Amino acid sequence: VKKIDDLHDEIRWHKKISGYLKLTGLHRQTLKNPDVYSEAKEYFKQYGFDLNTDWIHFYEHLSGIKSKYYIPEDLYYRQIEPHLINTRLLRFYGDKNMYDLFFDDINKPQTFLRYLDDTFYSPDYTPLQLSSAADQLSGISKPWLIKPSVETGNGRNIHRGRSQNGKLIVDGVITSLAKLAEFYPSGFI
Repeated sequence: VKKIDDLHDEIRWHKKISGYLKLTGLHRQTLKNPDVYSEAKEYFKQYGFDLNTDWIHFYEHLSGIKSKYYIPEDLYYRQIEPHLINTRLLRFYGDKNMYDLFFDDINKPQTFLRYLDDTFYSPDYTPLQLSSAADQLSGISKPWLIKPSVETGNGRNIHRGRSQNGKLIVDGVITSLAKLAEFYPSGFI
């Protein structure tokens, strides 16, 4: 018996590949090489996977190469990736506030202030009260950027800021650190 979440996942992945096929003008009826699809189904069946050959059709169309070894997105993200990633550490990998702890040997922008789990921190992870954090940010003489520390794909919610006469100005608007914490509830850097 399939769980409702698994069923929901299957529907979501089916919609995704159907959308890709439609976008590229491909149709299931235009499968050109049924041998490759049956070989792919047999190949993945030996590992216990039931294969949606629409993905192979799509990949062949994009690459021009026929192969039974293409790994469908749904199979990769649902069955393979969870075994490659330590999911207990996902929060740390996904939060830019943690990068200095894990990646101290790579160039990164300078951090002036951190906010995570409803707490402000100095660049070296010392907890700060709101007033000390505001003082720290207000004391910066050069322009700075503020962005979410989690789920920051495609440059969303990145804003320019500066400190002037003890005030915080973000995108030309005077604001407060408390308001920034409300705007970035999952954290910022």
